[in-house]
Amino acid sequence: MRRKKQILLIFVLIGICLSIFISAQAKVTLNLHENQAKVQIRFIIYVFDINPSMKSATVRVGFWFDNIYQNATEFDVIIRGGGETNIQCFSQGRSAEGFSYRGFSNFTTWYLDGIGEAFPFDSYWLVFYMERDSVQFKVANTTYSFDNEVNYTISTTYSVAYLNGSSAPLLRNYWKTEGGAFQLPIVFVSDYIYVQLERKSIVPFCQFMLPIIACFYLLAFSPLIRKDRLSDRLLIYLSLFIFAPTFLFSIQSALPARSYLSVPEYFLTLLVTSTIVFAIFSMLSQRFHLQEHVPEFFAYSSSSFLHLFLFLFSFPIGLGLMVAITFAVITIPAFAIPAIVLAPLIYRNSRKQKRKNETFPSPYV
Repeated sequence: MRRKKQILLIFVLIGICLSIFISAQAKVTLNLHENQAKVQIRFIIYVFDINPSMKSATVRVGFWFDNIYQNATEFDVIIRGGGETNIQCFSQGRSAEGFSYRGFSNFTTWYLDGIGEAFPFDSYWLVFYMERDSVQFKVANTTYSFDNEVNYTISTTYSVAYLNGSSAPLLRNYWKTEGGAFQLPIVFVSDYIYVQLERKSIVPFCQFMLPIIACFYLLAFSPLIRKDRLSDRLLIYLSLFIFAPTFLFSIQSALPARSYLSVPEYFLTLLVTSTIVFAIFSMLSQRFHLQEHVPEFFAYSSSSFLHLFLFLFSFPIGLGLMVAITFAVITIPAFAIPAIVLAPLIYRNSRKQKRKNETFPSPYV
């Protein structure tokens, strides 16, 4: 009988302990959710270096929690996206709305999401996001994570991204900023944060595209040299042959990581192929004494169709707009306009030749 009482007492004590534990758990959960609508999250992102050739950037991510009702002794969060970093947050005291926590990650390498083939019109995104189960905090020696009942919002007003560090003034010369002098554009999509890195294209366009455009115009106006001066034409074509690969190799260190040809590489390839076309038609004109301007007209037309063919089959869709604009700037003035000008000249020469034949018929007929 006495033993039964002891066993019964043990079960009662176990039940009391379980009740106390469940009540404490419920109390913590209640406190966590009591001010659930006021939990605010802020991202502070510092970009210290941008390396498109490796498709990476060096960043530090700041993470701020505001209006947390519970006083947690530890608060950790994992940020993912273009990489992964752990942030340990520390209490900043309590206000009328609740406790606040702040923390920064170490220097972290973050992947750039973008199309390097569009250089010098390229832009990239730094992607950051937080999952609910990646937030870990400790209250009374018990570790918790955000569950689906915890309602939080990412502040679109106070979440910002900046260029930072000693290289920030130099980076600002190459990448577009907004708002403050070093503030980067930022886009919010649900729990995802996208920091935009858009290149300032004016300087690299002048450095890498203007010389190629000048060579296209030199090639396009080379038929102004009379066809009996074939050696002068071939000298121009030989110079362009030497320029294209030399310029191509010299710009490799400045180009970003890519899977296809970049815009300068693409147009250097077109320059070489167009030069071959013009050289072939010039030699055919000299060898077979073809009617004046006819070989040049076919050279212009063939080069334009070749450009269009390579443009349609050499680039991913996301690159099409910028390549199409550059294609129009270079090809239409350089090739299409001279071809249109040559068309009436060919017609006029053919009429003259016809009248000449009618006036002086061949004695061999």
